[in-house]
Amino acid sequence: MTIGGQAAVTAKERERSMARLKILDPETTKGWTGRLLKKARDCAQHVQGDGQLGGKNVKMIILATSELNGCEYCVSAHTAMATNSDLLTPEESLNARKLKGVDEKSTAVLAFVKQVWDTNGKVSDGALKAVKDAGFGDKEIVEMLGVMSLATLANYVSNVAEPDLDFDEAPEIS
Repeated sequence: MTIGGQAAVTAKERERSMARLKILDPETTKGWTGRLLKKARDCAQHVQGDGQLGGKNVKMIILATSELNGCEYCVSAHTAMATNSDLLTPEESLNARKLKGVDEKSTAVLAFVKQVWDTNGKVSDGALKAVKDAGFGDKEIVEMLGVMSLATLANYVSNVAEPDLDFDEAPEIS
């Protein structure tokens, strides 16, 4: 079975790949943790499908955030997903991790992501004005923050769990 062009990973395969945490399957994890994982997954799917930012900007935010958070698994997974679905080229994926956009708008998004990350969300008036001047409204800015938050949750879980890499390793940044 495939989902979004990617082969679906069975719960058993996922459990084997998670060396340090065994609770990561939202479908089989009970209680609050399972609900958290499901809500995070559902929110991410909603933003990517129905959000105002568009899939390309969302994927660039995920790649940039994952790189900033040092999550090798998420960087590799999202690079593969972006390039396999033709959402981003390999060069665009690499550049997103370097905080370089493909145009003025995506450059503004990635500069804002970096400002948010550097300041723990206490961005300057100038940074907020710059992203608004690039054509993003308040709803889109909140979506950017939401994507960063969801990516950060996934990054932290992956960094703690240390899953086996089941995608090709993303190229190193030079």
